[in-house]
Amino acid sequence: DFISTAGMKRSTNPSKNPELIQEKKEKKLSKEQDKKRAAWLKQFSMTYGLGFAFTIIALSCVYSVFTIQHATVASLSLDDGDKLKEVFFGGDPWVLQCVKENGTAAEPFVTASNILSVKNRAFRFGTIDCEGKLPSNRTILQRFKLPPVNLSATLSGYMFANGDPPAAIPQKYITDPKKLALWVEKYSDPTVKELAWESSFKKHCLLRDECVVVHAKGKFKRPSWFAPMMRRNRRLRFVSVNRNNHKSALDDKMPLDGDLDLALAVLTRTAEGDKTSYHLYPHRGEWSDKAVSKTLSEALARKAAGREDLGEAE
Repeated sequence: DFISTAGMKRSTNPSKNPELIQEKKEKKLSKEQDKKRAAWLKQFSMTYGLGFAFTIIALSCVYSVFTIQHATVASLSLDDGDKLKEVFFGGDPWVLQCVKENGTAAEPFVTASNILSVKNRAFRFGTIDCEGKLPSNRTILQRFKLPPVNLSATLSGYMFANGDPPAAIPQKYITDPKKLALWVEKYSDPTVKELAWESSFKKHCLLRDECVVVHAKGKFKRPSWFAPMMRRNRRLRFVSVNRNNHKSALDDKMPLDGDLDLALAVLTRTAEGDKTSYHLYPHRGEWSDKAVSKTLSEALARKAAGREDLGEAE
């Protein structure tokens, strides 16, 4: 009995039970493993979580620097005649906010500039004193025959693009950066003006230093490469004539291509004193972006060099 009782006491003593001892060891080992795992996860989160956060912050900074560098709103000086000539007549899109002397750009113009700078660096934004005098002793409003504006009460601005007269920014777009950016994108895109009357030919070609004339048998349908080519040559006015409906003095000098029923030429104007002469540079190559672009470049280069010897339009 003593032995059996002693044995029973040993078997019921938790500190000496082999199974309980093994179970405690396993629990202790499991806790240690859980602590190691938790510590590893904490270290991983600190290392990679912060690293990811720093990456996001760094990318945001880079994006901000990029937009600041490429979306600056220039302050145009009324005394810089060369710069103003480039802005008004150079062809590249310029969006100008009217300000008083030493005025700064409004938030919608700055934000719209940021939006467009990421999509297309061709768009420029600036401020100009619309009450100050240009070198011609006229204000910008007087120079372009624009209606007067109250700069103290109204946010106003204009877009210069493609060598055209300035387009007033509608009030419904000028205070909303997204709408302003969309409006600038849409209305700055160069177009081909279809001529129907002699007066429109005079306005769009004869009163310009250069224009590109396209004759077509029917309504001119632009190929896919034509729009990008026009954007690269924004200071040129592109016009078309439907030879089925209209005749012009250029018909004999611009025979239609037998396969495409198309003809293209660059018409340039040269003024010497009271005399004005016009010169026609026909395109004689294939109908492609590369070939037509070459014709445009050569015609403008010859005009600039005074070598207008490719033929003259009466």
